[in-house]
Amino acid sequence: MGHRTENNFYVSDGWMMKQADVMKRDGYKCRECTRYGTTRKAETVYHIYPLEYYPQYSLTDINLLSLCNSCRSKMCEDNTNSITAVGMSWQRKIERDIGIIDTDTIDRSITDQGSLDTDATEEDIIDTFRVVVVWGCPGSGKTTYVKEHMQKGDMVVDLDYFKQAISLQEKDASVDNLLPVALVLRECIYDMISSRDIIDADTVWVVSSLPRYTDREEIRRNLRPDAMIYINSTLERCIEQAMSDTERHDKELQLKIIHKWHEDFTEPPL
Repeated sequence: MGHRTENNFYVSDGWMMKQADVMKRDGYKCRECTRYGTTRKAETVYHIYPLEYYPQYSLTDINLLSLCNSCRSKMCEDNTNSITAVGMSWQRKIERDIGIIDTDTIDRSITDQGSLDTDATEEDIIDTFRVVVVWGCPGSGKTTYVKEHMQKGDMVVDLDYFKQAISLQEKDASVDNLLPVALVLRECIYDMISSRDIIDADTVWVVSSLPRYTDREEIRRNLRPDAMIYINSTLERCIEQAMSDTERHDKELQLKIIHKWHEDFTEPPL
């Protein structure tokens, strides 16, 4: 595919409109920076599979990536125009969903599959790991449930353990000064889960209390979990288990937290 065709494409109305749509989809942020917890303004939209060789994907959403100029330069070598390891990692990320199994056999793949679905969207990408949200009242047995069902290599996201990790204190130790740090760490990991990036695990378990229906819906929208498991224990059972938990020493505090959860709990609207 010649440069003249490329140049014509990049000034076309169709590309201008698609570029604006992709920027909006990605929140006007560089997605490569976001993978590593950095927020930087996107300055360009990049073809993961180059326009020169794959014109059939020129306007395919999952083949388009919002990037800052610095990250754009990491995708291919300026002198040779060859794809770098970073660029190839993005290609591997979408190859099944865009219809490319092996770039050496692309012609055969197209022939075998007929016309490819160039209307595929970001939501069509097969996620690389399962997300399971386990929620319920403190003392209900959420962590016990995860430990009984998780496999070696799974990832667990639990605010209590974040606080322990950055303070080396017991679960119920007062580390209110570090809570904002723990919350930021959790949000960074939530972003990774949402973008389905970096994490190399079969299942990511998210443990949270989520008493309010609105909080549960926000988690559902942002993390797109494969399952949300409610550990439905009675107030009495939660208190009983909290009182027998040897890792939590401030029993009075635990009682307050459990009662507060039940006060805040809201059912889905009718």
